[in-house]
Amino acid sequence: MGLLRIPRQDNQEGFVLVHIVPLAQKAAATLNVKILATEGGAPFALTLKQNQVQKLKSKKAPCTDSEWEAILEVILLQQESDLEKAAATEGIEVEAAIEEDVAVELVFKKSTSGITQRLGSLRLLHDEDQEIELFDWCGASIQHSHSLTSTLKSAQVDLLKEQSKSQKLAEQLEDLLKAKGDHEHALLEKFSLLLNEKKAKIRELQAGGGGGDGDA
Repeated sequence: MGLLRIPRQDNQEGFVLVHIVPLAQKAAATLNVKILATEGGAPFALTLKQNQVQKLKSKKAPCTDSEWEAILEVILLQQESDLEKAAATEGIEVEAAIEEDVAVELVFKKSTSGITQRLGSLRLLHDEDQEIELFDWCGASIQHSHSLTSTLKSAQVDLLKEQSKSQKLAEQLEDLLKAKGDHEHALLEKFSLLLNEKKAKIRELQAGGGGGDGDA
């Protein structure tokens, strides 16, 4: 499902490759996954179950159980498209603590205003029976990347279409408002003209009536 590059705690340039696959095809959107990792030499493994996730959260972690679950889903399952879940990962860092030939611990931390707090960790034990198939990992990662790129392009096309529709609607609204303004202006001019004509007739009548009284 995904391939992650996690920096090592003891070396700024070193890293651990982490490969995540669902335990079942229908469980692709859950945390029922198998996690394999290597620092370049030995294999490490963990079978993660959804119902075990909360046990891996630190007792003093500054996040709720649902936020912790969302963090794991976004990072491990790469669910960045879920904006609500992605918001929970703001300021989150993941580092790999390595005990040679014993375990790799993926440590999740959150930095806020210069203060770093531990959220929880996943401990992958050394397991020589596991095979590290880097070629397959890279192939799957590239395929996933291409899929994301295709999805992004499709979303961009849809966005451009919606923007075009919005622009057309805005132009139509502007035309309607202009037509409404022109119509109202024309009505006012007609009303003003009729009013002036009526006033003129009234003045004529008044003038004619006044002249008749004087002659009598």
